Amino acid sequence: MALEIKMFTLLGGTTFITDLISSSLYAGLMPDKVAMPAIVYSRSVSEPVNYLSGRSSVENVRMEVSCYATAYKASFELSTVVHRIMHGSTTFKSILLTNQMRIEVINDRKNLFETLQTFSVWDKD
Repeated sequence: MALEIKMFTLLGGTTFITDLISSSLYAGLMPDKVAMPAIVYSRSVSEPVNYLSGRSSVENVRMEVSCYATAYKASFELSTVVHRIMHGSTTFKSILLTNQMRIEVINDRKNLFETLQTFSVWDKD
């Protein structure tokens, strides 16, 4: 199963998340005119895990997760819940990369607050 499907299942199937975003969970791009808050996730880098004996079935993927909201506090709080859910996943293993932890930016196009997190995710096919 593709990691993106596993992420959708994990985030979309967790009441801590759906209580906050309802169904505003998107892979890749967020459509125009969606209910806030919302989560958008995408794969930015994929690297196979290789050993001297050959390639393993494990892949290391950088996943970017953006938490959008109309207020800074709501965006930050949603990102905290996402971090907790990702860290506790039993489907794959992930860590939040500290050098990009919780970067807050204003998305001028939609006039929203965004909290961007980059996770290093290990997934076995």
